[in-house]
Amino acid sequence: MIDEKSIRHRGPRELCLKGRSARVRPDQVARVNRRLSMLQDISSLDELRAMRRLRLHQLKGKRAGTWAIDVNGPWRLTFSFRDETIYDLNLEQYHE
Repeated sequence: MIDEKSIRHRGPRELCLKGRSARVRPDQVARVNRRLSMLQDISSLDELRAMRRLRLHQLKGKRAGTWAIDVNGPWRLTFSFRDETIYDLNLEQYHE
């Protein structure tokens, strides 16, 4: 489940709440929507690990405890996960 109040990027927040957003690039909307749907339905990180195409990985250093899945190119959905809930969801390029 996604804690919609903690979504940091307006684009994914609008996609979760309204199903559309002008704040997400048009070429990413369908893919972000699919990933949000997957995140909404999971109850453990093992479920995401099983979907290898998402390339789930934990960030390091100051971002330890934050997880990421691929969207496309350098874009990732990043989030924290605890008690079967996704928090602090963000759409970002953290390799810049």
